[in-house]
Amino acid sequence: MKRLNPVLLLIGAMTLLAFAGCTGDQGEQGPAGPAGTATCLSACHTDDYQMQNYIVAIQNEYETSQHATGDTDVRRGAPCSGCHTTEGFQYRVANNGATVDLEESSNIGCFACHAPHTNGDFALRSSGPTDLEMGGAGAYDRGNSNLCAMCHQARAPEPALDSPDPIGSPYWGPHHGPQANMLTGNGAYSFNGQTYSALHAHNTGNPDGCITCHMAAPPEEGMAGGHSWWMSYDFHGGEHINNQGCILCHGELADMTALVRNTQNAFAADLEALANDLETLGWLNSSHSQVVPSGVGTDENARGAVWNYLLLLDDSSLSVHNTTYARAVLTATQNYVNGRLAEAQ
Repeated sequence: MKRLNPVLLLIGAMTLLAFAGCTGDQGEQGPAGPAGTATCLSACHTDDYQMQNYIVAIQNEYETSQHATGDTDVRRGAPCSGCHTTEGFQYRVANNGATVDLEESSNIGCFACHAPHTNGDFALRSSGPTDLEMGGAGAYDRGNSNLCAMCHQARAPEPALDSPDPIGSPYWGPHHGPQANMLTGNGAYSFNGQTYSALHAHNTGNPDGCITCHMAAPPEEGMAGGHSWWMSYDFHGGEHINNQGCILCHGELADMTALVRNTQNAFAADLEALANDLETLGWLNSSHSQVVPSGVGTDENARGAVWNYLLLLDDSSLSVHNTTYARAVLTATQNYVNGRLAEAQ
């Protein structure tokens, strides 16, 4: 058997004695600290419905939203993951707009926009002015809705509107969520350098942007507003607009639903007329949702006409986000298309 080195044993014993000598008598026990879950229970995980952040009600609203019920969280590859997944959005905020390929992902949920277990509150992950790809640096600056605009904006087209390169995909366009552009009145193609007016109340008199209407107090008898983000709801078999945000500007109108729907129906009819003309010119496919690359070719104005149509279509509000701007863009685009139709006859 190998013998232990007595010198090493002596050194070890002296080291232990040295440490023991540095230890004093144990002091009196201090008062007990708060329970480890005290902050959790008082801030979020409470069963008191009167709490401002009563998480049960918020979760109930959220579960009806398109963020919760959509299926685009499977867009795990960059750059799509930066908007379509919670994990990708977190990465994007933390890495100055960079995006990442993910192996697994979840839909846009609470922890996409909030970091309560890190911050100890419901502050948003990002709140500063938002750059718009089709609008410029800091172009969207409307309070807490700045975070919404990070994703709800038009994507710069590839190839660009004025590029000599051919379009390689029928999915070319502003993508499907250009609401920030419509609300602020920028991003549309301009024929011959003309400008579009955007002086609409939803643009000029709405410092909080999206959240003023989409996150307004829920109605007493339906699911809308709050973290559902819905603007309308069903009640007794009929559709109603949640006017809790609208009354800030419009007052207590007798029938907000009729006003909104009449505006949308008129715009939808004119937008469909434009789509039919774009199809006739061979620039838009028969579903009226995709560009025909070979049809528009490298014609900048043809691309611009299709771009404007898709911008108005994908905004999904049928002009309500900014009626003045939407109407100006639609009218200018239709006038240009009418001229091209006349040339083709």
